[in-house]
Amino acid sequence: MGKSFHKVTVCIAGTFGAQNDKIKQWVEVNGGTFSKKVTADVTHLIATEPAVRKNVPEVRAAKRIKGIKIVSYEWLEDSLLSKSKRPKREAPYLLTAKMEAGRKKARAQKNKGKDGNTTRQLSELDGYHPYTDNTGHRYSAILVRPGPLPRRKERHVLKIFESDSVPHTYATLVKYTRIGRSASDFLAPPGSIFDVAVRAFNKFFKAKSGISWDQRDRKPPLKTTEEGTKVSVDEGWFEYMPEKSSSTAAPKYDEETATAATVAMLRDAINEMESSEARGLVTGDP
Repeated sequence: MGKSFHKVTVCIAGTFGAQNDKIKQWVEVNGGTFSKKVTADVTHLIATEPAVRKNVPEVRAAKRIKGIKIVSYEWLEDSLLSKSKRPKREAPYLLTAKMEAGRKKARAQKNKGKDGNTTRQLSELDGYHPYTDNTGHRYSAILVRPGPLPRRKERHVLKIFESDSVPHTYATLVKYTRIGRSASDFLAPPGSIFDVAVRAFNKFFKAKSGISWDQRDRKPPLKTTEEGTKVSVDEGWFEYMPEKSSSTAAPKYDEETATAATVAMLRDAINEMESSEARGLVTGDP
């Protein structure tokens, strides 16, 4: 049993569906304590937005006790999905602050009216299309890994794009998604030469899957620490899935959806490409 939550005491407010009973289990398995009532020992109240809006008894009690953080379910989920499984910094998940920020944003958008003067979403890939070579080969990969929670798969979509104009330039884009989270980032920015785009594609693919792009039809190998300890499935290699045929239009790069948390996750993955060998990860035959 883990101990990463040994300083955490959790209570809940609101209904989380099928996850209600499991929250207690997940907290206790990781060394934390679950409380049925809000007391001075509680450190975190995991609440739904409706519960906070209605100011239910648990929320009122938590507000009266100094030090209790009222956070969203995503705080627990993201903490458990992290490599260390340690409690995340609460600031991005504080419901009272988040809901107030949402209200301010809604008011600001309303004040802009409908005159069309709002800033258009950033679309760095205008004028690009998915790259296909003379043999019909396309650099496009979907990498999937199960999460520690039910139906919480993580996915990276990795692609190389080519400019419509000549001489051609290239870009390598990766998109990260899972339930409630999405982000995108460039591994090779628009305007890159072909070799740079391919090198970025290949390095990211191997860093996340444990195999080279040329070996993509193989199952991911076992992933272990340098001491030979097998890592959990949710921390193991991503599995390659061929992309189904779809529209060839280059997707939009939406800066607003790239939240700080998910962009940081992508940055960590990019840095991992440069240091995976130094970390001493060992791969075995699948």
